[in-house]
Amino acid sequence: MFIAGCGGGGSGGGGGDPTITNAETPTITKQPESRIYNPGNTARPLVVETSVSGGGGLSYQWYSNTENETNGTQIDDETANTFTPSTATEGTFFYYVIVTNTNNSVNGNKTESVTSNAAKIIVSNTSEGYYNVSFYDDQLDFIET
Repeated sequence: MFIAGCGGGGSGGGGGDPTITNAETPTITKQPESRIYNPGNTARPLVVETSVSGGGGLSYQWYSNTENETNGTQIDDETANTFTPSTATEGTFFYYVIVTNTNNSVNGNKTESVTSNAAKIIVSNTSEGYYNVSFYDDQLDFIET
């Protein structure tokens, strides 16, 4: 019979578990903002701002959905911290981003992710008119759509 040594017994030291360090979960400091547009109008980019203090590199992947849920469809080639939604089709759309921190210098989990809030984008051609009031680049943005 073969028994593998497990160590840890006796007073000779060793046998203790090494400290496990995982990648830090990114912090979202600015969430993407909801907006309303007329069809064909130029949309403003959705922006997410993030930080991580424990090292590693941040990556982004945007997703879309027609419900306010985080089980959307990955948007191909949208891997920056900004994404400009289309206004070609009328409807209500939700967009969110998953931010991943990859830190290959840790000895535990090398990646940790966080999901942004979903931004609600309404594309609608109505005679009622909507006003979208928000701050953009530290200036009041008042857009009649």
